[in-house]
Amino acid sequence: MKAHISSTKNKLADLAGLSSKTLAAEKKILKTAKARMETVNAELDKFAGVEGMPDEKQAIYLGLVKERAQLNIIITKARSILGGD
Repeated sequence: MKAHISSTKNKLADLAGLSSKTLAAEKKILKTAKARMETVNAELDKFAGVEGMPDEKQAIYLGLVKERAQLNIIITKARSILGGD
């Protein structure tokens, strides 16, 4: 019986360690995504308007818009896991 309790305690300690590693990873993800979001927004601000732009610039603009949407999803998920921020 004592071996079972000891094993359970060890597993709980392992889970606590994994939980703290997960939170640390989410914090890093959030920090990186927020920094990239600032860069993407700054790049988007450089575009005056999509109409009349060459196709290559329109493709870059649309790529940045898609990336911003993905970053919003990542940031929202990380914040929900971390409980705010």
